[in-house]
Amino acid sequence: MKRFLPIPVLCSAALLAVLCACTPDSASTATDTLSDAEQPFTGEEASPAEKVTQPVATGFVNLNRADQTMIGSGSDTGFYQILYRPDNSANLTYVDYATAQEIFLCASPNCTHDNESCSAWLPPEDLSCVPLVVGDRLLLFDRISFSGGTEGQAHPMRLFSAGLDGSGRKLLTEFDGSESCFSVISANETMLVMQVTRADEQGAATGQTLVSVNLDTGERSDFYPIPQGQNVQFAGVTENGYCVLYSVQETLSEKDFQGEDWGETSAVMDSGKVYTWSVVPVGGSRQETVCQRSGDLQFLVADDGLYTFDCNTGELYYISLPDGTEKLLATVAQGEGQEPYASYFDRKLGDWVVFSVSCYLDGTDADGNRNCGDFCYAVNTATGEQKQITLQYSYFGEARSFSSLASTDTDVFLITNTQGGDNLHYGYTFGLMPITDYIHSNAEALRPVTMMPDLG
Repeated sequence: MKRFLPIPVLCSAALLAVLCACTPDSASTATDTLSDAEQPFTGEEASPAEKVTQPVATGFVNLNRADQTMIGSGSDTGFYQILYRPDNSANLTYVDYATAQEIFLCASPNCTHDNESCSAWLPPEDLSCVPLVVGDRLLLFDRISFSGGTEGQAHPMRLFSAGLDGSGRKLLTEFDGSESCFSVISANETMLVMQVTRADEQGAATGQTLVSVNLDTGERSDFYPIPQGQNVQFAGVTENGYCVLYSVQETLSEKDFQGEDWGETSAVMDSGKVYTWSVVPVGGSRQETVCQRSGDLQFLVADDGLYTFDCNTGELYYISLPDGTEKLLATVAQGEGQEPYASYFDRKLGDWVVFSVSCYLDGTDADGNRNCGDFCYAVNTATGEQKQITLQYSYFGEARSFSSLASTDTDVFLITNTQGGDNLHYGYTFGLMPITDYIHSNAEALRPVTMMPDLG
């Protein structure tokens, strides 16, 4: 059976969850289903003697999402991304919001952009760099890097810093060769926060640590080693300085549904998942569980806390962090003939939280698969007002919603198609809109972005 998944970008969508109350009773009931290795950590054991219980810094934003780590990063004036060259080198490019055009991140006239004299050029060994914008800095985070000149020769994960025009590039810090990072990356004006994983020579993970890097000095601090056996992932930092960790426990398996239809079985299994969220203050040494729920859920760590959506009930909740206080913001009802099976958070735009719901529709295609469609919603977190965003494109006959890659106080930078362009641009096309017009589905306000031609 075909199962349509929302793909606002590269792959992984899933994140998580909602639905029981965050009371001690509901938490203890769900905890009984977890294995010893995945029990929520309360911070009472394995904590340093000198406990840091308040964030040492605030003002954080989450620079990326797990499914968008290779796309790029936006500033107040433009969007940065990597454009790969046929000779295995690459260039930094910049989409200027004012002109809606992509250009090389280079101010030198008549530059060929193919050697180290160009501020936009990246050598083959830096091809895995991810651009990240933090204030007036452009960071290049080389998270997995293999030398293009010598097959199999690798160098450690590295972090470079440069000006927003690409000039003054310098190595800020280098990690140990056993370390990697595939988590969300968060930052304020002077500090980067992430989850670093260590591995042995066979590639098996041996430990995970929350790490901060001083963006002025490159100094690294491993402030919270995640206890051994605790299967948690880092999901971002709230504006008030709390790192959010989460774990997922499946309470049902295929063995519970032998001989039954997989399409129906998988939905029941998803509904039986148990999600646990906990927080660690930036620079702190203590982890506290704040909420635990079960359901077919997705979540978003935003500036002001945690947002969760349940695909089955249509309930959108806000959870304050670090105290765990919850509030039902809205219940989204699907139309007749729409059977929801997946959901995806896009981002928070001012007071609006934007997310998509994928549904099976009436009828089948030529291959006998059920028709699918994507429905996008915006909910005002202050008033509870709901808007359906009807801006869509056709993906092989199925309706998909636009998705955002970056935003400013007034505008949003969008993926408007995932099957156009060339391979060097991931096959995407982009557009710019004022946030108000986007929320109100004003298609006439869309400004298509002009991309540079194939470098081949």
